[in-house]
Amino acid sequence: MNVTIRNNRPDEEEIDRMTNSVVIDTSFRLVKVVSYFVIFVAGAILGLTASSHDMFYPRGPSSSPNRSEENCLNCPIIPLKPVTLTHTMTDEELFWRASMVPRKDGYPYERTPKVAFMFLTRGPLPLSPLWERFFQGHQELFSIYVHTVPGYKLNVSETSVFYGRQIPSK
Repeated sequence: MNVTIRNNRPDEEEIDRMTNSVVIDTSFRLVKVVSYFVIFVAGAILGLTASSHDMFYPRGPSSSPNRSEENCLNCPIIPLKPVTLTHTMTDEELFWRASMVPRKDGYPYERTPKVAFMFLTRGPLPLSPLWERFFQGHQELFSIYVHTVPGYKLNVSETSVFYGRQIPSK
C-alpha cells in the first residue's frame, strides 16, 4: 500500500504563483482606481467650464418686475438703470440707432440669401473639378473668393466658376 502523505507547506512554485496573482490583482485595482479618478476629474472640469458663463455674464431680470395696480402711484417715472450693460453706448446713441430701423417690412428687391466660400491656397486649387461640379447650376446661391499667395496667378478657364474670383494678396 502506497500512501502519500501530503505536506501542508506550499512549495516554491505555489508561493511564486500566489505572489504574482496578488501583484496582478493589486495592479488591476490601481488601474481601476486611477481610471475612475480621471473620469471624475474630467467631469468636474467639464461641469465647471459649462457653468462658468454665470461668472462673466450675470443674469438680470428678463422683464420688468410685476407691479400691482394699487402700488402704481408709487412707481418711479424714470426708468431704473440696469446693473450691467453689454454695450458702451449712451442713451442718445441708443435712441439714434433705434430710429434707424427701416419703416418698411419688406425689401424693395427680391432677396436671396447666399453662402460665401473662400478658398485659401498656395497654388492650383485642389479638387477643382469636384468643386466645379458642386457649384454647377447654383451660381445665384453662393459667392466664391480665391485667396492665393502674392504673385500667384490663378489659371482657370473663362467658363469656370473660379474665373475672376481671385482676391489679390499683399
